[in-house]
Amino acid sequence: MIDELVKNILREVKIRYPQIETPNAMKAVITSVKKSSTAYEHTVYLTDKLSGEKREYILEESCYIYSVKIVDNNGNELSSYPIIPDIVSCKEYEIGSRVTVVFTGGELIASIVE
Repeated sequence: MIDELVKNILREVKIRYPQIETPNAMKAVITSVKKSSTAYEHTVYLTDKLSGEKREYILEESCYIYSVKIVDNNGNELSSYPIIPDIVSCKEYEIGSRVTVVFTGGELIASIVE
């Protein structure tokens, strides 16, 4: 009876908190890359050195969409993890580059970090 209770609790925890089965950060290798059709925009403020005039500009950066394959610390593929698709980053990497992917905020959506 206690065994069933424990199994039910574990099942419920896995449903509510799926991130507990996935490490927060893992090594990965870029397997595919494509340039996103949309650019990332943010506002920047620049001040002219001579006049002191401050102006507002919109900076557009290209974004890229990656797929990655999880590897161990030696670069060996970990077949227990599927390829992770659709990771968006404004930094450009080549296929075969080693990166670190993180899962923040208890989400199962990956981000690439330096």
